[in-house]
Amino acid sequence: MARVGLGSLGVVTEVTLQCVPAHELVEHTYVVTSDEIRRQHAKLLHDNKHVRYMWIPYTHDVVVVTNNPLRQVGGNPFGFFDVCLVDRKVGSNLAECCALFFTG
Repeated sequence: MARVGLGSLGVVTEVTLQCVPAHELVEHTYVVTSDEIRRQHAKLLHDNKHVRYMWIPYTHDVVVVTNNPLRQVGGNPFGFFDVCLVDRKVGSNLAECCALFFTG
């Protein structure tokens, strides 16, 4: 039987969350080599609000996903739609882009 002592952690009785206003993000997804990531890492972090890397096992390829607020990209719904169509080349994502465009 394991014994756990929580005395040093105290007891949490209240939590306060700070929220930010809702905002729309524009996502860009592309594949680059791991060498390219090493060269561009600092620039990607500086230029984007959110950056995610997903390494493809047994290859030197990395999927890069960046997200930025719509207003930072330009704030134009048509511009958003164009970006969405260019970046999301898979057919199933086209429906998602259309839904985002037409529902706001």
